[in-house]
Amino acid sequence: MRLNDRSGIEGLPLRLMIVTLLISLTLPIALSTLEGFQNQAQVRSGIRLADEIGSAASSIYASGKGNVRVVELDWPDGQQGEVIRLRLAGPVGSAISTRLDIVVNGQVSAQVFLSDPMVHLATKDSNRIEIGPDCKALKLSCVVEASQIWVSVEVV
Repeated sequence: MRLNDRSGIEGLPLRLMIVTLLISLTLPIALSTLEGFQNQAQVRSGIRLADEIGSAASSIYASGKGNVRVVELDWPDGQQGEVIRLRLAGPVGSAISTRLDIVVNGQVSAQVFLSDPMVHLATKDSNRIEIGPDCKALKLSCVVEASQIWVSVEVV
């Protein structure tokens, strides 16, 4: 081993600069990929919640007038800044009343359609509602009125 080998010391700043350059180029890509994975996980959680509501609504619709069910909503824990909300219901008979929107950070990220059977969700005032983690349950009830069948939605 040579004691006065100065080439290792002279090449060190260049090596450190190359390593720093590689880290600075790959770090933003890795962080954006991680952010995308977190967003996808939130969307999947929202789809799961929408499917639960859709399944309960289909069951009530198939059972007929007067059936009522309270659906407990199990919102995901640990939402790090990405808030999931569900937008549902609408005027009876409209296409929008058969759709549940999954909203993540204010943007519609996915949609679930109640198409088999085609179930219409409506509120008492026929407006769309948006629910979030503060909503723990929904009351769904089958309503028949003027030869139309739909599922009434109330926040419990």
